[in-house]
Amino acid sequence: MKVRRVNSVFLSISLLVILVVSVKGSVWNSLYCQALPISCETPKVILESGTASQSTIYMNSTSAKVSVAAPAPVPTYYPSGYNVISGASVSGTVPESVEAVDSDYLVIRSTEFTVSTEFLFSSMTTNTPAQLNFTVISEYDIASVNVTIQVWNYSSSVYATSGEGYLTYISTGVNETKLLSINTDPQFYTSSGYTKINVTGINSTTTQFQQKINQIKLAYEYSASPTYDYVLKVVNRVAENWTVNLQVYDNFSISRLSSLNITIHDGTSSNQIAITGGSITKSEGQPIDLPGGLGSTIYISITNLQATTTDISYLHVYLKTMVLNTSTYNLFIIVFEIT
Repeated sequence: MKVRRVNSVFLSISLLVILVVSVKGSVWNSLYCQALPISCETPKVILESGTASQSTIYMNSTSAKVSVAAPAPVPTYYPSGYNVISGASVSGTVPESVEAVDSDYLVIRSTEFTVSTEFLFSSMTTNTPAQLNFTVISEYDIASVNVTIQVWNYSSSVYATSGEGYLTYISTGVNETKLLSINTDPQFYTSSGYTKINVTGINSTTTQFQQKINQIKLAYEYSASPTYDYVLKVVNRVAENWTVNLQVYDNFSISRLSSLNITIHDGTSSNQIAITGGSITKSEGQPIDLPGGLGSTIYISITNLQATTTDISYLHVYLKTMVLNTSTYNLFIIVFEIT
């Protein structure tokens, strides 16, 4: 019996020694919750829907999903046919020889001093263009050919002789790349899904020479990048001053996004998140002030949104709200869905 009492006392003392230990920790979230009965302090900063997107605000207004649409990818067109204006065909076909930059050229031989080829585009979109970007990659088998590239103007019914639809240069090497970007009245250079471009080479030699076209293409932009201003509001509900910023913590299928900016603004703008060429180039922004006072508001906007393909991309983002001059902060979850 004595042995049993000693064992019981020893077990009780051991449990007390094991259970009485100190625990240290720190609280990062000022939102106060109590277990029994279940209750929760009203959030001091909340999210509200914006005016320029589809948004869902979840319980307690401390998380949200924002859905926006990127403009349609810029279609690229290649010539469907060609006409030899001056010279004679040697080899190659259209569009096969002028689609890829490779060893397959469309070759046209000059007549006396001139070689000139007209390239025809058809079956294009009939949307009003915002910008037309022509690319011509070509070379000549002799040096110092005077080259002129002209886009047909359907308003005046002539090839352009000046301005953005007109380019001249002297050839110097192989596979020379020339770009013509038409931003002013681009609708004058297309008609019912058609356009055409002429490439002319002139040299004073009495020896015949060859024009070798490697690629001709047209990037047809017809919708400007949308500005979603604004997609969410961040609203202060107390007298305390806060700082606010965004930071990415996860993403999905963003390689299709050629550009994207997410900003916070309240008169001045702070770029918080940036995507360029399918990669995140800025994952966290500098804190911006959210002044104290009931209803004080700052705004989250999306600009410069472009995509190369149709798909769905996701950005998972924290909205970090920190009490000014303290280390106390809340993390709100925002999901940006980009179709």
